This record gives sequence, structure tokens and C-alpha cells, in this order.
Amino acid sequence: MSLEELIVEASTVLGNFETIQRTLGRISAEVMDTYGWNVLVDFSKSIEENGGLRRSPSTLRNYAWTYKKIKEFDLPDDLPFALCQNIAGLTNPEPFVAMVKEGHSSAEIRKLILEQRKKEHPERVKEIICSLCGGKFILEK
Repeated sequence: MSLEELIVEASTVLGNFETIQRTLGRISAEVMDTYGWNVLVDFSKSIEENGGLRRSPSTLRNYAWTYKKIKEFDLPDDLPFALCQNIAGLTNPEPFVAMVKEGHSSAEIRKLILEQRKKEHPERVKEIICSLCGGKFILEK
């Protein structure tokens, strides 16, 4: 392959990388709304049989839940799905959606979301300090 062909292929993969979960969320939401959530088990098996990759019914449900929560916000397609999930789980996501649209980094927004969660639900957030390196890690329940 030529360098140009490799660049096109890499660009296509990167373009698909961030949209796969959101696209599966949209499709799964439609399946659930049209046929019921219990169909996701067979839907998951059919995806694996047709495409060779497995996505569990619970993963598809998670994708659908996230999609339904964020679809009204018209977020950029390249926004990491983990941030989409973080935003979807908020009681008041609008300030963070605005930050996304203003061009703030995903890391900065995720840090602010975590700080808000620590204030709202301190029982769900635990800080761990590594005994080897002294680094601080935040775990969410």
C-alpha cells in the first residue's frame, strides 16, 4: 500500500473509532424502542454471527442509555465515548455540554465532572494512594 492509502485507511479507522459506540447506541436504542429490551440478547448474537465481534446485551443497553441521554445535545462526533457517558450520568449536564462546545479538553471536563460528583456523592468516590509511587487515583462506585 502507498503512504496515501495508509493515511486514508488510518483516517477511516480513527473516524470510526469514536463513533462505533455512539452508532451502536443509536441502533440499540431503536431496537429496544421498537422490539423491546429483551430482544437485545438475540440482537447481540446476530451481530456476532454477522460481523464476528461480540457486544454483550448489557453493553448494548449501556450504549443505548448513553445515546438517549446525549442525543439532544448535538455533541461532536469525535468526543470520547467515556466523556459522553460521564455527561449522560449527570443531573445537570448543560454546563459541561457548553464546555465541550467551547472547545475545552475532554480531560479537563472529566476532571471537573469528577470534582462535582465528589461534592454531590462523596460516598461514591474513593481516593487511593499508591504505596509504591505515591500517585493518587480516584475510584468511582
